[in-house]
Amino acid sequence: MNKAMNKILLAILLTMSFNAYSNTDYDIEVKEAFVKLEYHKARLNDYQNNSQYYGRTGQDVESHTKANIRYYENLIKEHQSKSNLH
Repeated sequence: MNKAMNKILLAILLTMSFNAYSNTDYDIEVKEAFVKLEYHKARLNDYQNNSQYYGRTGQDVESHTKANIRYYENLIKEHQSKSNLH
């Protein structure tokens, strides 16, 4: 991880309160997934801005990161709908 991504991740963690208004485990999981989603979005942005530094593995990094973004977006939607039911 580079310094910019560390700063982004730290800022997200500091601004989100995991205990504050959580009623269910789903709320906590949504918040955790949101942090991971933002991390992967920052990682993809870093790749797109500096793709020349990634060499041959760059396309693997890009496709894997995009897959992680899709996964966390779907996970957030699923847990939010379950949270709304409780």
